[in-house]
Amino acid sequence: MARIDALRAAAAAVAAGRSAEEFARVECISVREASRLFSAVHQGEGIGDVRPLEIILRAWVEGSARGQLLEHLAAYPFSFGVSAPYPHDGYSPGTWDEVRLAATMGYLAEEELKYLAENLDR
Repeated sequence: MARIDALRAAAAAVAAGRSAEEFARVECISVREASRLFSAVHQGEGIGDVRPLEIILRAWVEGSARGQLLEHLAAYPFSFGVSAPYPHDGYSPGTWDEVRLAATMGYLAEEELKYLAENLDR
């Protein structure tokens, strides 16, 4: 979570036109680390909408109420993975795959996954 938060803060600093040196001073990190974060932002790493795995991990770390987590996820506009058509090989995961991964990793209980699956708005 710290890396995600740092990338989001760096993205906001870049958008505001701040320098890596100023960002480092404000965030109490080294200029070298600030430069790494700025570089990652410029390359598009980790910047974008909040995704299900981040929502689940943040709830886990912060100890949020499970009911709130499930309500938030139930309202999420999930996408589903797509397999490449023949003769190609591959799979492009969707956001629902992140929920399944979180359950596999133990961040969601089987009952919670079942609740979400039953309440999908397909």
